[in-house]
Amino acid sequence: YFAGCLPFFDVMFKEIGFNGKKIAENTVSLLNKYGVKPSIIYGCCGHDAFWNGNKKLFNSIVKKNMKKIKEKNASKIIFSCPECYRTFKRDYPKIDAKLMHISEFLAEKEMEGKENEGEYTFHDSCRLGKHLGIYNEPRDVLKKVGIEIKEMEHNKEMAVCCGTSTWMSCDWKSEEIRKGRIEEALKVADIMITTCPKCQIHFKCTLSHENYKLEVKDFVEVVAERIK
Repeated sequence: YFAGCLPFFDVMFKEIGFNGKKIAENTVSLLNKYGVKPSIIYGCCGHDAFWNGNKKLFNSIVKKNMKKIKEKNASKIIFSCPECYRTFKRDYPKIDAKLMHISEFLAEKEMEGKENEGEYTFHDSCRLGKHLGIYNEPRDVLKKVGIEIKEMEHNKEMAVCCGTSTWMSCDWKSEEIRKGRIEEALKVADIMITTCPKCQIHFKCTLSHENYKLEVKDFVEVVAERIK
């Protein structure tokens, strides 16, 4: 399991209620439930360095991570972060292991959940959706654990970005994009689920100083809470 930067984000974003460590713990818990006891790799995937044009730093990170993977002798690598998953699939040298997002792994499993409580919608992150074409698997898993997703007007291929990529443009313009997405979510639900930790961080940041009654939750957190 490649946990990426999740534990380190907690230091920076604790004040807005982000809990990356919990996302990692829930992912491992779900893997354990289906008989997988993964080795865990922490550390940056290099996504932001790549998109900021710092090829030297990116190549250094790739080299370090490739060494870790080789040492683990992994045949399969699971990701909970879409940015990490996309970076490994698109920007790394070929890896002799199967790469999967946790939603793809869980979509193959049998599961049951509790009765639906609350009104839920789903935010498609750009990296998992538009870049990798993964739209149905998260929805299928949520349906298995008893959640009926109420789709926003713009969903799947037409989903609106959270407004910020690689921390580069977090300004009033990106804030307006987020506010628009939050308002769109509130038309159909009071809880918005996303697979992307950074989307969650950006939405929580806006919600921390705007008067919107929307809760943003991570995909694996919701599944772990509801699975029987």
